[in-house]
Amino acid sequence: LMQQCQGFLVDMGWLRNGETFFCSTPCREAPTFIVAWIMNACDSITLKGSTKPASVERGTYGHAQKMRAAMTYAFGRLHGLGEMSWHPSEVPGNESKMLGNPSVSVHVSSYM
Repeated sequence: LMQQCQGFLVDMGWLRNGETFFCSTPCREAPTFIVAWIMNACDSITLKGSTKPASVERGTYGHAQKMRAAMTYAFGRLHGLGEMSWHPSEVPGNESKMLGNPSVSVHVSSYM
């Protein structure tokens, strides 16, 4: 699933070919990218807001949960970010740095 997510982000033009999404310092937009990947695969609505035709195959809610679990594992275990919610640093002058696991963000949780 990590390779599928990486490929999706490259195909969408959100990452350059060779750029790595999965790392110990993910970009600030990582939760949005995770939601877009899950939404594209499992939602009845396209990323542009239109309804997908009934003939288009899409994943179940159970599959969406597995996709999110894969992201939580990738960032939490493989890249050492743990299970703490995604949040800005509280260190003065360093508020632009994000900490925690992007798949355990309010954004991803609200979508799910």
